[in-house]
Amino acid sequence: MKDKLFLYHFLSSLPVKLSYPAKLMVFAFLGIHIPLLAMVAYIAISSELSNWLEILLVALLATLAGTAITLVIIHMLLRPVRLIADALYKFTKNRELPALPTQYEDEMGKLMEQTQLSLEEIDSYLMIKNNLLSIISHDTKTPIGSIEMSCGLMEEELEQDQPDIEELKELTKLIRISNQDQDNIIRDMITLARFEEKEIELDKEVVDPEQIVKKIRSTFALYFRQKKIDFSASVEENVKNLYLDKEKIQVVLNNLIQNAIKFTASGGEVSLKLSSENNSVIFTLSDTGTGIPEEKLSDIFEPYFGTTEGTNKEKGMGLGLWIANTFVKLHDGSIIVESKPGKGSVFTVIIPQN
Repeated sequence: MKDKLFLYHFLSSLPVKLSYPAKLMVFAFLGIHIPLLAMVAYIAISSELSNWLEILLVALLATLAGTAITLVIIHMLLRPVRLIADALYKFTKNRELPALPTQYEDEMGKLMEQTQLSLEEIDSYLMIKNNLLSIISHDTKTPIGSIEMSCGLMEEELEQDQPDIEELKELTKLIRISNQDQDNIIRDMITLARFEEKEIELDKEVVDPEQIVKKIRSTFALYFRQKKIDFSASVEENVKNLYLDKEKIQVVLNNLIQNAIKFTASGGEVSLKLSSENNSVIFTLSDTGTGIPEEKLSDIFEPYFGTTEGTNKEKGMGLGLWIANTFVKLHDGSIIVESKPGKGSVFTVIIPQN
């Protein structure tokens, strides 16, 4: 890139900082005065001043040379403009992200920097849009299909002379689970959109830790029962009233528990413990699931990561852990992960109680 901007880069590196218009004006001024300088030089070295034809010829040649040099230099100084135009064309045509220089400080340098940043941001938004479309077209099919299938089976069962009540109850449970899955997908998409628009704020309040545990039990009781997973929750005595955004922390725990259920096979265990240490509340979620390979631990909180099917072919958006980490960071907290393949995982959420 510097080869193409050699002259511009050289001028921008000079101790005397010139604005971009000043760079153009300096060379335009020099180009205009090349004929005059040439005539002065010719007269100074010429022994005869009577040959006006020679003076005229020198002036003409100097004018042509000055014009050519000025045009070449201005053409070189306008290369940043052509680079920007080319970058915009390639991005619009092929969505090819450029690598415009961003280190220059004059007006043209700022324009290249802002163009680069704008195109990167647009590319990010386009990626999010495409991911959201993929989510809508793919991940919403599973819960909708389950609901449609359950309704069909219920209709068939109700047409029987003696409908199986237990079967109808199971189908009703399946509809509720599918509806909850659909609701989770919609909530995740809304959260992602609000995060990109920087509209997420905390609404802290004093919260009874037992309320959080009670909510978790009621929300996931059916899930644990359906998958035959043993769930336990406890609150240590030193954990009293908490100061946090109840709804967002509930979302954090919901997403972590959904993840634990997804990757824990029937007969496994999931546990939640609330403790307090160093003026922070600590949520420790453990499971006996499939675990996470060590090389993937650093990436699990990235959006759209971890869309692997669960032990019962459960699907997901890959946003749950990212949302959990985002909400924890809003509390100035952190999430620590310990995991071994085949041994399960432990997620430790630390929320300062300032």
